[in-house]
Amino acid sequence: MAHVNAHFRIHGEFKMLRKLALSFLLVMTTALSLLADEASDQRDLLAKSLKTWNSLKQNHQGNYSYLVSTTYFSGDIHKTKVTVEKGKVTQREFVIIGIPKMPVPPKQQPKEVKPLWIEHGKEVGDHKRGAKPKTIDTLYAEARKILQQPLQPHEKRYFALNPQGLLRDCFIIDTRVADDAPTKGVRITSISLK
Repeated sequence: MAHVNAHFRIHGEFKMLRKLALSFLLVMTTALSLLADEASDQRDLLAKSLKTWNSLKQNHQGNYSYLVSTTYFSGDIHKTKVTVEKGKVTQREFVIIGIPKMPVPPKQQPKEVKPLWIEHGKEVGDHKRGAKPKTIDTLYAEARKILQQPLQPHEKRYFALNPQGLLRDCFIIDTRVADDAPTKGVRITSISLK
């Protein structure tokens, strides 16, 4: 009799494990489907945003600049301004803003932060630091690839448009890194049309 009871107990546990496994598969399939829908929605938003960008760019003859800011855990801020004229990158400047040692006294202006370097013409891209000298069209193409890329379990994708509907963020981070996790992708702080 004990042998029969053990058989039914094991059989019942197996049924429960099978139900749990099927439930887990259903949850995972639903989650993957939602992620696929989210990526598809983001690709649609990116396509609409690109149309808006192309219209604005044409109205300004391909003349604009954009700023990329990165804030680090230490408090430092790195800023790169990329200038584009007639669709070509013509200038790039790089600034590091550190944490002030003393607060600015009342009624005084903070010290002007000067660029560490400014590149012009053929020298654009000579320095290794700062955002790469790319046009916004190139950044849209990179964002499209990022939205098509499957994610690893330890990765998270971020996608955002600015209030004007233009690309702001499209990048992937490694969630295993807590502070200053490297981003793979596009980050645009602001765009100025000329």
